[in-house]
Amino acid sequence: MNANSHTFELTCDRDQIEEIAIAIFHTVVLHRCLGKLNFQAEDRYSSSAIGFIDVDATHLGITFVRVNSDELDSFMRKEISEFRKFHSESNQLQISLEFFETNARRPLRWMFGTETSPWEIWTVKMQIANSSNESERVHRRHLASDSLSDTLIQIGTLMNQDTYQPKIPPKSELERVFSTDFPDCQPYRFRFRWPGQNTSVGSTLGKLVKDTLALHS
Repeated sequence: MNANSHTFELTCDRDQIEEIAIAIFHTVVLHRCLGKLNFQAEDRYSSSAIGFIDVDATHLGITFVRVNSDELDSFMRKEISEFRKFHSESNQLQISLEFFETNARRPLRWMFGTETSPWEIWTVKMQIANSSNESERVHRRHLASDSLSDTLIQIGTLMNQDTYQPKIPPKSELERVFSTDFPDCQPYRFRFRWPGQNTSVGSTLGKLVKDTLALHS
């Protein structure tokens, strides 16, 4: 299956990196998240209500909306902070958010990084401007704010298109499609990826053990 992919390019100052990334990816996840699924039987469930909250991007002077889940927000901010630290000296940055499914029938392939199938990828490319004075910094802030606002609107338009989304699976296969890590929401499984990121075999072993036990429990 070919993943549905979208790429956005923005120019910004270095202190705007995290706000741009978190605003874009929270907007994406907002549209790829359900309320907590509560199963009464293997294929019968109900979904709790999901809350939303406005967030001010202080470096850019705009407001965006995210899922009202502190745990989800904390996880995403931690990942994006790691990305920014990794690129502390770079002037060209790229980070992607991938939604994926796992393959329940071939668990041993997880050790080799082929256990998952991305079905949607959202990529943000940032060019760092390094403004030389306050006047230039203010000007670039306005430009970055306008670009980010346009990007968030574009995401909303793209989300209204008829594109592939995995169906809600039976209870025993829920973790193949949805993350169960958050107590108050149920996003599709997702991960962050960027060039140079450590995605070695060793880093997947803990997940291999956890998910293998889950599949056979």
